[in-house]
Amino acid sequence: MDLLQLHYFRTVARLQHMTMAAEVLNVAQPALSKTIARLERELGVPLFDRQGRRIRLNRYGEAFLDKVDRALNLLEQAKQEVADMAGAEKGTIHLATVTMNRFADLLGAFRREHPDVTIRVTQTTPEQVPELLRNGDIDYAYTTPKIEDPGVESLPLLHETIYLAVPPGHRLADRPRIDLAEAAEEP
Repeated sequence: MDLLQLHYFRTVARLQHMTMAAEVLNVAQPALSKTIARLERELGVPLFDRQGRRIRLNRYGEAFLDKVDRALNLLEQAKQEVADMAGAEKGTIHLATVTMNRFADLLGAFRREHPDVTIRVTQTTPEQVPELLRNGDIDYAYTTPKIEDPGVESLPLLHETIYLAVPPGHRLADRPRIDLAEAAEEP
């Protein structure tokens, strides 16, 4: 079993169409079919149910796909980690952010210190961040509020003081500090 077989299998499994997978992989369809058949022979079980020209992942294929996805994702992470170690000042960082406000300054400072690092920024919602991180679609996320998910580690980057401006004589005017809830009913 080799990486090419696994890569081909994953593509066929996701598309569940041999001709489309061959086009995506830029290989001849008969060569792709032979590679999948060789993999199935090696495993000793069919990975797809075939009905005429249609194919569908079967239970063996589903179980195998889960492990192949994990293995290929781990290999990609390992490859990236080694590349990062070899050239810490180069590479690509995939970021997601809820807002560019206040983030642009941090990003600009990083870019000035690390001009050879490519940064790909995706705007997203806080709800999407955990899945994007788990899938490896992003490396980091800049978000507020803090993501409360057991699979996500958070680190504060900025601390801000928020001011409430009120006119003289207002019931909160002479207070040095308030709880935000105290201003909840204010117009």
